[in-house]
Amino acid sequence: MSEFAEMQKILVVDDKPENVISLSKILEGLSCCIVPAYSGNEALKKVLESDFALAIIDVQMPEMDGFELAGYLFGEKEERVFPIIFLSAYHHDELSVFKGYETGAVDFISKPFNPEILKSKVQVFLKLDAQKREILMTKKELQKSMQELQEKNLLLQKEVSERILAEKQLDEARKEAIAANEAKSRFLAVMSHEIRTPLNAIIGFSELMTSSSEVSEEVRKNSEIILSRGVHLLELINEILDLSKIEAGKVELEMSDFSIRTVVNDVINTFSIKSRKADVIIVSSIKSEVPDLLRGDSRRLKQILTNLVGNSFKFTSHGKIAVAISMQSGNSSNIGLEFRVSDTGTGILPEDLFKLFNPFVQGNSKAKDQGTGLGLVITKNLVEMMGGKIIVESEVGSGTEFIFTAFFEKASEKIQKNHEGNVMETRVEYNKQERRQNAFYDHQKKLNVLIVEDDNNCRLLSRIMLQKMGHNVSEAASGTLAIEMARSSSYDVILMDIQMSEIDGYATTRLLRELDISKGLSTPVIAVTGCVTPEDREKCFAVGMKGFVPKPLEFSLLRDTISSVLTDTQP
Repeated sequence: MSEFAEMQKILVVDDKPENVISLSKILEGLSCCIVPAYSGNEALKKVLESDFALAIIDVQMPEMDGFELAGYLFGEKEERVFPIIFLSAYHHDELSVFKGYETGAVDFISKPFNPEILKSKVQVFLKLDAQKREILMTKKELQKSMQELQEKNLLLQKEVSERILAEKQLDEARKEAIAANEAKSRFLAVMSHEIRTPLNAIIGFSELMTSSSEVSEEVRKNSEIILSRGVHLLELINEILDLSKIEAGKVELEMSDFSIRTVVNDVINTFSIKSRKADVIIVSSIKSEVPDLLRGDSRRLKQILTNLVGNSFKFTSHGKIAVAISMQSGNSSNIGLEFRVSDTGTGILPEDLFKLFNPFVQGNSKAKDQGTGLGLVITKNLVEMMGGKIIVESEVGSGTEFIFTAFFEKASEKIQKNHEGNVMETRVEYNKQERRQNAFYDHQKKLNVLIVEDDNNCRLLSRIMLQKMGHNVSEAASGTLAIEMARSSSYDVILMDIQMSEIDGYATTRLLRELDISKGLSTPVIAVTGCVTPEDREKCFAVGMKGFVPKPLEFSLLRDTISSVLTDTQP
C-alpha cells in the first residue's frame, strides 16, 4: 500500500495562498503530494495533467466558485472521478450544503474547522483510494493473464498439423494454465485476507457510527458513505474469489432438498427495501405445475437469481422487475425449469449484448449503480454447472429479459410425504432458534469472552461489539499470551484469529484443547478470520473450533454464532 500512497495527490483549491499553506501543514505526515491551485481555471488545468485521490475546494472564490468548479469537473457524470471535500466560511445553510453534495461532494466542512478531524477524514479517503488502485491492478493482471492464455490457445491451433509437437505444447500449456490458476488462487486468497483485515475496521466502525445515537447527523451521513463503499469493495472481493474458484474448478454443487417458492421469496425479500425506495415494483410468478420441493443447490440458485434481479435494478429507475418460473421438462427423477427475469429498464445496445458475459465488462455505462462486471460471468458459469444455458433479449428503451434453464432432481419421497407438515417443521425450527436465543440471552450478561487477535483495530472492534452485547471481555494480542491467560482463568467463549505472528490460530486452538482436557473443561472456540475459503473453514473445524465468523465482522452474525455455539455445547 505504501507505493500507492507515494503516488497519491490531493488537489487543494483556494484563492488565498495562506489557506493553501495552512492546509498543507495540517496534512503533513500523510505521505501524499499536495497540488495547489489558486483559481477554478487553474484547478481544471491541474486535473487534466494529473490523477487525484481527493480534492479539497474552497467554496467562496472569485470568477468561479467551488460549486461551479465541481460542475465543470464532473458535468453530467453519474460516477465521480474522485471525492470532493468543500470548505466554506460563509455557506452554513442547509441549501448550500445540499448543493455541495449535489455537485459531487462527499463532505461539507464549515470554517473554522478542527484540523485533526479534517486530517482523519482525508486519511480515510486516501486509504480507500489506495485500496481501489490495488483492486484495479488485480483486475488488470487477471485480464492480462486471460489474454496470454488465449494467445497460447491460438498458437496451438495453428500448429495442430504437427501432431507430436502440438501435443507437447498442449501438455505444457495445460500445466502452465493449472500453475497459473493455482498461483492466482493463492494470490487472491492472500489478497482477500489482507484486504478484509482493514475492511473489518472500515465497515465495522462505520456501522457502529451509523447506528450510534451519540454522533451528529453529518457524521452519520459520512459514515453511511464510507460503509456503503466498504460493502461495495467487499462484494467486489467476493466476486473475484468466486470467479477464481469457478475457473479453477473448485466449485461443486451442494445437493439438498429445498422449496423453490421459498428461494424465490427470499430473493424478492432481499430487494424489498430497495424496491420501496425506488419507483420499481418487483413481482414473481410460478406456474402451478412446477413442484415446490426439489433437490439441488438452493444457495447457488439463489445467487443466480439475486445477481440477475440486482442487475435489473441497476438499469431500471421505474416500472417493474418480474421473476417467472415454468416447467421445461420432467420425468420420474429429473425436473427442468425455465426462469425468466425481466425488467422495464433502459435496455441494452445490440453491440453490447455479446459482451455481457465477459469478465470485467459492463454493458451500459449509464447504469445508476455500476458493478464489477463479474456477476453475469459467475451467473453463466453456475447455470452451466446446473446443466442449463442462459440467453438475454433486450430492446433499448423497453427493457431486458434474461432467460435461463436449470435442472434439478426430485426431492426424496420422505420429504415429499411430509411436505404438508412443513408449517409444523418450520415452527419446530423456529422454536429451536428461539431456544438458542433464550439460551444466549440467559448468558448474555454473564459471558466472559477472550479475544485472541494481533491486529489492534480488529481487537478494538470485537471488544466494542461484545461489550454492546453486555459481555465481559479479555484480550490477548498473541496465541502465546492467550494460552497463559487460559491457564489462570476460565472463559465461556474464545474468539480466535487465524493468521497471527509467533503461533497461528490453528496451533493455539490445539494447545487450548489440550489445556481444557487437563482442566476438565470444553471451552468453545470461534474462528474470526479473513481466511474465508471452504478449505480454511474445514481446517478450523478440524482443529476443534465450534464456530466460524468471517471478516469483515458482522454484529448479528457474531451474536448468533455465539448463541449457537453456547446452545450446542450445553449438556
